[in-house]
Amino acid sequence: MSFKQVVLSPHADRVAWVFHQRYLSPLLVLSKRVGLPFNAEAIEETTIYVSRIDGTEMREIGTAPSPTDASQDVEIKWMPSGKRLSFVYKNVLYTISAL
Repeated sequence: MSFKQVVLSPHADRVAWVFHQRYLSPLLVLSKRVGLPFNAEAIEETTIYVSRIDGTEMREIGTAPSPTDASQDVEIKWMPSGKRLSFVYKNVLYTISAL
């Protein structure tokens, strides 16, 4: 898992984190262990977490497949109320609750 972005909330009481993760599906790992001939690519995901400013109470807000084009990496922003996050994914603007 690698760190991509951190954004402080408007009220400076919470932090939003973006991580990138690359892994093999557990089912594929098991199939390889028992000798089944599956070819598979690694799964790449972007995950957003929110925590208190000191890093406690971290919780996952959402996960999505990572864009294949690095220029389309997810960039999150806090809404002015500090209750929601916004980001663009595949050219669509999303907002999600950060509470």
